[in-house]
Amino acid sequence: MNINRVLYNVVSSFCAEKSLIASFTKKEAIEYLRWRIGFDDKWCKKALTVIFSRQTVEEQNTDQTILYNKMGFTGRDANFLSSIYKNMKQYNGHLTSRQLDVLKRIMPKYSRQIYSVCDPEKLERIIDNDEDWQKTKGN
Repeated sequence: MNINRVLYNVVSSFCAEKSLIASFTKKEAIEYLRWRIGFDDKWCKKALTVIFSRQTVEEQNTDQTILYNKMGFTGRDANFLSSIYKNMKQYNGHLTSRQLDVLKRIMPKYSRQIYSVCDPEKLERIIDNDEDWQKTKGN
């Protein structure tokens, strides 16, 4: 399967359909993604999948960052997060609670990359309809 198609499918699932549209700045949307990825297991795993897919094929195969192109994992995270991703794929999406806890601490920093591949309108609908986020923001 084409990597762009995989990325599109993952991003589409990130930005599932909701009903109302609100106006958010890029900064607010990234803040939302950072928050959601840091506490929601499903979003965190999807974020890992998206960022892994942004690595070059060589980077994916060697579990390291080779090109410093502001896409994919940082050099410091590449080996560890690639290993977690491959483990997750091997075990049909399952991670240990410890792996998930560490992942939820690391992955929010990739929110800008996640934002860059999201459909802004779908993301706005998700943000607008996320009751947990509204409570967090005091709205």
